[in-house]
Amino acid sequence: MTTLLRELIAGDAFAPTRTFDELARFHVETGTLYFSAPEWLARAQRYADENPLAVEGDWLSGVGVSRWPTTKHGKTPIEPEYGVFHATVTENMDHAVQALRDTSGSTTASAHLVIGEDGSVAQLAPFNLATYHTGRSASGSAERMNQRSIGIELVNWGELRKAGGAFHPASGGTLSDPRVEAAPDAVSRKPKYWEAYTDRQLFRAVEIARLLRQRYGLSDFLGHYEIAGDRKVDPGPAFPLPLVRLAVYGGDPNRLAAESFRRALEVDPGNAEAREGMAKVVTNYVDLARQALAKNDRRAAEDYVAHAADLSRGDARVDSLRARLRAP
Repeated sequence: MTTLLRELIAGDAFAPTRTFDELARFHVETGTLYFSAPEWLARAQRYADENPLAVEGDWLSGVGVSRWPTTKHGKTPIEPEYGVFHATVTENMDHAVQALRDTSGSTTASAHLVIGEDGSVAQLAPFNLATYHTGRSASGSAERMNQRSIGIELVNWGELRKAGGAFHPASGGTLSDPRVEAAPDAVSRKPKYWEAYTDRQLFRAVEIARLLRQRYGLSDFLGHYEIAGDRKVDPGPAFPLPLVRLAVYGGDPNRLAAESFRRALEVDPGNAEAREGMAKVVTNYVDLARQALAKNDRRAAEDYVAHAADLSRGDARVDSLRARLRAP
C-alpha cells in the first residue's frame, strides 16, 4: 500500500513532505487512491453515518455545523446548478469566517460554507441566495456564476513556498508540522508545493456534495480554477475533485486511476509502480469483460475490452476476449 493511500484509509491526517523529484510518485499514489476508490468511499460513508448532516430550509444542520450569517449575499432567490470548491488561503476556520463576513470594504468575497480541518462546517448564507465567491469567471461574468452556484470553502493555505528547509504560505510566516504535497497546478502545469487536505475535510466535502445534489439537483461540482480562467488555481491539486465527482455521480474509478498512472509515466517513463498500476487497471477491465460475457452482456464486454486495449497493446487476454466477441 502506498503512502498516500495509507494516510487516507488509515486516517493519518499528516502527509509527509514531498520534493519535486517525487512528482511521479504523487501521480502513482493518486492513481492508487482512485484504483482503491471503493475502500476510500466506504470509509467516507462511515464518517457520514457517524456524523450525519441534513439540508433543512436551505440551511445545513447536523453534527459540527454552526451558522455565522453574513450580509454579503444577494437578495433574490436563486436556483443553484453547480457547487464550486475553493481553498480559503487562511490559517484556520475563524480567520476564514471572519474574512468572508467582513463588511469593512477590505474584501467583497463571501461563500455559503466553510469546512474546517477537523470536519466542522460553518454556514454563512442560505443556499437559495447568491454569495460572491467566483470572482470574474472565465465567461467574463462573475455575477452569472454566483447566481448559479453554491460556494464551498475548505480551510487550506493552498500553494506553499519552500525556503530554508521550511514551508511558507503566500501571506508570510512559517508553517509548523505542515502537511505538504508536490503536484502541478491546473494553470502552469509546473510542480509546486501545496498544503494537503485532511481526511475529515474530504469526507465532509463528499457528504455535503451528495446532500446538495440530492436537494438542488446540482449538475456538477467544480474547482474554482475551472471557471476562473488563469486567475485561480484553488482548491489545488491536493484536493481530489475527480474522487468527489465519482462519489456523487458515479463513474469509472479505473479510468481515473489509468489517467494518473499515465501522468506518472509521462514524468518518469520507467516508473515501475506506475506500470504495475496500469497493469492492474487492465486486469480489472479484463475481469469486468469476462463477467459481462458470463451474463451475456456483450455491449458492456465490448466497452471493457476497448478500455483494456487502449491501455495495453498486444495483451493475450484482450486478444482472446476480442476473438470471443467476434464469434457468432
